[in-house]
Formats: sequence, C-alpha cells, structure tokens
Amino acid sequence: MTRDEILTLCAGDGELARRILELLVQRDSQHRAESDRMFALFDEAPVYLTVQEGPELRIAMINRMVRESPVGGTLLGKTVRELYPADNPILAALERVYATGVPETMHESPPLPAHTTHAGRYFTRSFVPLRDGRGDVRAVLSLTYEVTEQVRARRAQEESQGRSQAELQRLFALLDEAPILLNVLEGPELRIVMANRRTREMFAGRDLIGRSFRDDVPPSNATLAAAVRVYASGVSETFEATSRDVEGFVGRSFTQTVVPIGDPDGKITRVMVASVETTEQRRAQEALEAQARDLESARRQAVEASRAKDEFLAMLGHELRNPLAPMVMTLELMRLTGRTSPEVELLERQVRHMTRLVDDLLDVSRIARGRVELQRQNVALSTIVNRALEMTRPLIEERRHRIFTELAPAAVHADPDRLAQVVANLITNAAKYSEIGAPIRILTQHSGARVRLAVIDDGIGIAPGMIGRVFEAFVQQPQMLARSQGGLGLGLSIVKSLVEAHGGTVSAHSDGPGRGSTFAIELPASEDPRDGAGATQPDTGLKPSVASRRILVVDDNRDAALALESGFGALGHEVVVAHDGPSALAAAETFKPELGFLDIGLPGMDGYELAAALRAAHDIRLVAITGYGQDRDRQRSREVGFEDHLVKPIGLEQISLLLQRLDES
Repeated sequence: MTRDEILTLCAGDGELARRILELLVQRDSQHRAESDRMFALFDEAPVYLTVQEGPELRIAMINRMVRESPVGGTLLGKTVRELYPADNPILAALERVYATGVPETMHESPPLPAHTTHAGRYFTRSFVPLRDGRGDVRAVLSLTYEVTEQVRARRAQEESQGRSQAELQRLFALLDEAPILLNVLEGPELRIVMANRRTREMFAGRDLIGRSFRDDVPPSNATLAAAVRVYASGVSETFEATSRDVEGFVGRSFTQTVVPIGDPDGKITRVMVASVETTEQRRAQEALEAQARDLESARRQAVEASRAKDEFLAMLGHELRNPLAPMVMTLELMRLTGRTSPEVELLERQVRHMTRLVDDLLDVSRIARGRVELQRQNVALSTIVNRALEMTRPLIEERRHRIFTELAPAAVHADPDRLAQVVANLITNAAKYSEIGAPIRILTQHSGARVRLAVIDDGIGIAPGMIGRVFEAFVQQPQMLARSQGGLGLGLSIVKSLVEAHGGTVSAHSDGPGRGSTFAIELPASEDPRDGAGATQPDTGLKPSVASRRILVVDDNRDAALALESGFGALGHEVVVAHDGPSALAAAETFKPELGFLDIGLPGMDGYELAAALRAAHDIRLVAITGYGQDRDRQRSREVGFEDHLVKPIGLEQISLLLQRLDES
C-alpha cells in the first residue's frame, strides 16, 4: 500500500496516515527479524534440506550442508528429473508427495548417484508437502538424515537475508518430521518454542510449547546443564548421555548436540538441542566389550596354560633324561671295556629308544611353539646324509639293513644338525617298517635352484587314505600297533616342520600296503657353486683329549655323577665329584679344577649360581650338563659363562669331541 493510498483511506488526515505508516514499518521490521532467525535455524540444521517447487520439482532452496556436499554447488535451478533416472524411488516419492499432499519417509535410502564419496552410506529421507494460502501443494521439502553415523548438529549462524513466511513454515514442517529429537529453547529461562513430533511422542504427547525446559528435567540433568552453558558461552557441545532422571527416558542413551542460535546482531537468544538415540548401539558396544573381556580372559588362560605346559615339558625332559644319563654312560663304558653281551645290547636298544622318544616329544613341542632357531651354513648334502647314517647306525646294524646311496654333488644353506635330524628320521622310519635285512636307498638330485633327497624302502607301504596324514603329529597306520620298535608318531611331523622352516617341502608316495614307500624332501640349493664338491664321511671315532685334565663334576644325581666320573676316568682324566654347590666350592679350593661339568638343577645353590661363584674364585672353564634343554636354558647358560650346554643323556663320544674342542680353543 502506497503513501497516497493511506492518505486517501485516512480522508486526508496526515497525522493519522503518518502513525499508520510507522506501525506498518515496525511490523515489517519485526517480521523480517523473525524470518531471519528462522532461516538461520533452517540453514544451520544438522540435516540435508532442499525445497523442490512446482510440478517440475525444481530445486529452489538448499541449506548449508547441501551446499557443502560434493554436488551442492550444481543443484539450484535443476529439476529432480535431471538428477534421478525415471525408475528411481526417490523421484517417485517426490512426485507422489507433490501429487497427493501426503508426507513420506524412506529409510536407509542410498545417496545421490553423483555422491561417489558417499558410497556405502545410507540416509533416511523425509518428504513434506508445502501448501499455499489456498491449501494447494506448491512445493516439497526434502529432509535427508544420515543414519550410518551420528548426526552432529551445527551451530546456527545468522545471515541477514530476507526470507518469506512460507520459508519459515517449510522449515517448521521439516523440523517436525525430522527422525531425531529436536528442541529449540529460548531465553535464559530456556522456554520451549519448538519441539518436533519425535520429541512430543517421547513425552507422551504433552503440550511442551511455552514451558521451560527446566520444568521437565531435574537440575542435575546433563542436557539441561549443557543448554545453560551453551546459552551463556555461545560454544556448541556434543556429548554422550544415558538418562537416569527423566520419566520415560530412564536407561536410554543419546548423543546430544547443543548449538547456539543468535539474532542478526550476534546475540545468543536461543539454543537448539538435537538428540540421537544410541541405546541399541550402546548395548551392542557393551556386549562387544564384555565379549572382549571374555576373550582377553581366555587369552590369559591360554597363555598361562602354555606357560604351564612349557614348564611341565621342561621338567618332564629333565626327569626323563636324568635316569637315562648314567645308563647311557655305563653302557658305553661296558662296550669300551669289552663287557658286552646280548643283555647289554638289549639295554642299549631300549635306552636309545627311550632317548629318541624323549627327544621327539620335546622337539615337536618346541617346533609347535616356534622355539626352534636354525643355525644355517652352506653344507654339502652328502655330509648331511653321512651324519644321518652315523646317527642311525645302531638301528641299521641291529636290523641288518643294506644301505645304498646315490649322492649327486649338491649343497644347501641349512642348519646341519637339524637337517641331519630330518634325514635320520626318514632313515629310521624306513628301517622300522621294513623287513630285517631289507634294502634302503638314499638318493639326492640337483636340478636348477632345488635339490631333492629321497629315502626309498621296500617295507609295509602306506594305505591310500593315509598318504595325506603321515606327516601329522601322533598319526600312525593301524597296522603299526604291532610294531616292535615303538614310537609316538612324531618323527615325520618333526621332518615336515623342520623342512618347511628351511623353506622346503616334503612328500610321501606309496603304491599301497606291502609295496614300499618313498619319502622325499626338496630344498633350495645353495647359491655357492663350490659347496658340496668334496663331501667326506665325518670321522666320529672316540678320541682321547690331548692332555689329562683336572675335572670337577657336580650333580645331585649320584648315579649320573658316578657314570660321568667313570667316563672321564676312562678318557684319562682326574676327576672329583660333588653333589651340591657348597661341597663343590669346598672341593675346588684344594683340587683346583681346570674344567667344571655342572648340573643346573642342583638343590639350594643352582648351577648358575655355582658357576658364578667358581668363576669368581678360580681360573676354570665350565660346561653345563643338564636335563633342561630348551632355548631359554641354553641362552642363560651362555649369559653366565658356560662354554657349552650338554643335554642328558650324553655319551663318551660326545664328551671326547667336546674335550678335544676345548683343548684346541
């Protein structure tokens, strides 16, 4: 209405016209300020908002979250038909809402096709019809809320742009349909000026508008406290809260975001509270945490069980090897002095068998725990075969097997002791399960970057169903129950583990029961072409040391000490025996030993402590001789100054070679 029209209506009364104009200007100013505040709330809403106008559904309005999205800068002025294919459900929903005027909500809807950065994320979309003064639908408001992560409300900022009353109504409709709890609180008394539908439902339909937020929650409520702080400071807050004091909410968890809303001058006049319920997520998290605690408890129990098993195996090895030590030494002394008989040979066989069982049992345990350390060097494969043959010589001689070898020049980068153990296990396997006197063939081949070693026998063979299982621990063929040599079924399992530790493979072949077997290993060949050219049979004969030595033997097992004393005496050395630490220290004062062979598991003062005391008082070289043979035992022996660590039982040949090495060093 123009000034002239107002003067006409006022019948020329200028003063009346002036007052009417002032009132109109004041009302228009108030309307614009309210519109600005409502638009700021719309623009900073923590959801994606767009307004599509007219039958063509052209995008006429977007909020900041949309503008900052990957395609937000290209949306204004476009129709939704330009964004979606004809069969897209979002397009269909928008058209239905515009045509029918009935709001719709789509749950877990995929993102816009152009939103490649949103791949794999889902959104809840609400479509609300916007009507003109006659009640006709002229636009659709779209609300998109991401449900793959918690919605964080953003601080509403005032922007001094004029907005119409229709925009304000569309904003209220949007917020009312939002699938989260939204409240707008005004003034220091935090009077509720807006509560969306979800909030009203949570409060059982109570009329909240105009009430103070303080009327519905106790003073200790975390959300109330946050609203007071945000109103005072203007700084947004987001936090997790579980309600314990609001009727209807007790035990339910929420992510709460409180943001300030300012007027055009920047003064904080309102706060918006957005609440996303996370009760189910919290319960799921608590369940996962409980499961994690259970798993950690189970892990600790498993670690403790493994530690207890390690300790048990170490003690088992010690207890089994201690009685074997004097047996082995005594039998070797009897053979050395010519006191042999069928009974002595029987005892030798059984002691060797018992020793092999103990070694296999402890070896397979160490391998399973990854405790085997390989000491690699370039070594001729023929040397490995000769060592293995020497290791198995008593069994081969006992069963009168004929050994045929065909060894191609070849070398590997391997641990000689462990690889000799592998080949010895294969030879032992062939010997045990072949007829007495049957031939055993050992073949090596060198082809390119690989070498192959095969042990072939004419024995009982392997049933077809067992080929794939012979390398498993404790697995044996049923007919083996009647075997005379016994065993735990660990030899081939040890073979497989040690070969694979060297980067090789193992295989077994048989044409069936009674038709023999072939066990083969393949290993990487050594890169040095000179390796393996001159392999010779190792000299393993019994040699006395160069000179007689004064030797102190300390072992609380009197039989083991007596056997060692006899063994050293047979090699020409002077020996004094003690059975505990104090006795050993006293004997050393007068005997002045050059060498000390100490048991580790001594009563009172153990072997490590005794070694330290002896080294502090005497010029003496020390060797540990014990039933404890795990890696950590050897490591500790080296740390306290032992020059070697011998695991019971030991024989005269082993002692002879050690003394010779000590003489030469």
